[in-house]
Amino acid sequence: MVRGFLALVLVSAGLSVLWPRPVPLPLPDVSAGVRSPYQGERLTGYDRLFWAERRGNRAEFLHFARSADGFLRYRALLNLARDETRPPAERLRHLEAVLAYGLISPLRRDDLRRAQLELGDLAAAAGDEVKAAAAYAEALPLGGAVWGLGRLGLTPRERAGVFLEAREPEEALGALRGVRAPDLRAPALAATGDLEGALRRYGQLLSAQPNDPDALDGRFGVLVALGRFRQAEALLPRLPDPLTAAARLAEAEGDPDAALAAYLEQGDERSVWRAAEILERRGEASAALPFYLDLARGGGNLADDAAFRAYTLATRVGDAEAARAAD
Repeated sequence: MVRGFLALVLVSAGLSVLWPRPVPLPLPDVSAGVRSPYQGERLTGYDRLFWAERRGNRAEFLHFARSADGFLRYRALLNLARDETRPPAERLRHLEAVLAYGLISPLRRDDLRRAQLELGDLAAAAGDEVKAAAAYAEALPLGGAVWGLGRLGLTPRERAGVFLEAREPEEALGALRGVRAPDLRAPALAATGDLEGALRRYGQLLSAQPNDPDALDGRFGVLVALGRFRQAEALLPRLPDPLTAAARLAEAEGDPDAALAAYLEQGDERSVWRAAEILERRGEASAALPFYLDLARGGGNLADDAAFRAYTLATRVGDAEAARAAD
């Protein structure tokens, strides 16, 4: 073993002679620093904002929020809105100004919901429960929005109403647990597919108020969904909008041409949407597309949904120009 060890030492020494260790070279002088990517006369404002964001310079953010425009002002306002050292009411004003810019595309629904959730949290912290409830409703179905609504000082009826408006019927029914509210429970049951339960609730409402327009319209819709067309037809003269209701009935009975003509004759936002849906179901996506685009440009309650639908259809049929218009 000793002889083996000595042999290993001798071999190692020989290798050192043949391949000497490299001599370390001196390292060059290196200076580290941070350089703004926005240096240059034409990007002076962005360069200032870059350094302001790195240093948390609130005075600079305020300067840009008051004097700049476009993306510079947007970024400055966003920084001010997220400054956790400032009062919630002040931050809320800045965030509202951010959202008013409209830089988040309606097609980016998740981004819009997250922005509304942030707005709801700030409004709640600032004590503005009305504004908070509206923002949380826009943020649904995000879990944070459900939780946010639960901690507001809303009555069960108010909370259920927000959930119904946001098309969250299961949450609405949960909010109404133990509460007698057939006017809210009926549409929530209908939206979850419990049509017989909804019909009973609408019957209760109409027993107390035979001419309640919402109850009449709700009962009509449930009867149509159940396929009880003759009973639904008997309600037509009592409905607040009998012409649109007749179009819905014609569509349900299997006469889409008559329904389409009636919806287009009505011409209101909801009727035009229904007409576009009929064309879609018939496989006429290209014919439906202009109606969705018109609704998107109109700026009404269905504008964002119509833009999303138009973009989806335009992408499906390969209409790049329509897709750009929807975006």
